[in-house]
Amino acid sequence: LLALGAYLGLTALLETTGPSSLVVPSYITDPWVGIHFGRARGPFVEAVADGMGMFIGATAAAVGLSQRREWRVRLACWAVIGVCGAGMLLTLTRSIWLSGAVGAVLGMLAMPGLRRWVAPAVAVGAVLVVAALFAAPGLHQRVESRSQDDASVWVRQNTNRAALAMIEQRPVTGFGWQRFRTESPPYFTQAPRYPMNGVGEGT
Repeated sequence: LLALGAYLGLTALLETTGPSSLVVPSYITDPWVGIHFGRARGPFVEAVADGMGMFIGATAAAVGLSQRREWRVRLACWAVIGVCGAGMLLTLTRSIWLSGAVGAVLGMLAMPGLRRWVAPAVAVGAVLVVAALFAAPGLHQRVESRSQDDASVWVRQNTNRAALAMIEQRPVTGFGWQRFRTESPPYFTQAPRYPMNGVGEGT
């Protein structure tokens, strides 16, 4: 898991800041493969899965810090936490930002020996994030734009409402595997406060 975290974190940095020629495998840099091109998406070619993988790698590194005393191992663990943290930011995915921060805090609170470090860790993490936003060219604008984008939220709200309406219509037999995209359009309804995005999306 430590090696996986190192690979995913370094790949996230390379595919978003370069040189992209060092990204392995090369299909990660192909805009026609997968989704979320331009964000850290790794070998999954999908930013959420990549962010989850990096969080797991960072968690494994934190466990390594608590169990190992060799300075080389501890240095490697800190390095993995650093690159995975940066990579999670570069996914430009709000669910990864939120779940990563909340998961880290809850994990520290669950371990008595780490509770006293929660406030310093949050403070250091905030400083590092702010430093990264202003150090990497264009990153601040991309993060700000992504954080204010409501379109994906509207899609989720609309598709969720359509899915619940479909379940209510056929609670037992359903509509079949991967039929949502073709069967769901009649179940979309216009919400009063946001546009009807998402028709024809999903699986």
